[in-house]
Amino acid sequence: MDVQEIKGIVLHIIGCLLIFYSGFMFGRATLPNNSHGTGEVRQELQRTEEYQRQAEDRVRDIEKTTGGVADAIEGSRKAVSDAQGTAGLIEADNGRAGAVIAECQQIIAAIRTRGTAPAP
Repeated sequence: MDVQEIKGIVLHIIGCLLIFYSGFMFGRATLPNNSHGTGEVRQELQRTEEYQRQAEDRVRDIEKTTGGVADAIEGSRKAVSDAQGTAGLIEADNGRAGAVIAECQQIIAAIRTRGTAPAP
């Protein structure tokens, strides 16, 4: 082998090494680092789980509040119904009181008429 062939082989080896090294560096720069990527995904999953727990807690709170509101509405309906019944009784009592007052006025008028009539 002469010197020219050895120089050519060495240059080819150096060229191949440079290509290999640049490919390695390029691949390393563009490919994600699995250890960091996995940690970020794990953190995101943990945050998602926490958000889901918080959402479930809020749903439970809303269900409790809704149940309380429903109970309050039912209690209000009962109170309104009771008030309507009481109002009906008061109206009936007022009607009876009006009849009694009218009867009393008739009796008083009859007594006054007798009192002004000449005695026999």
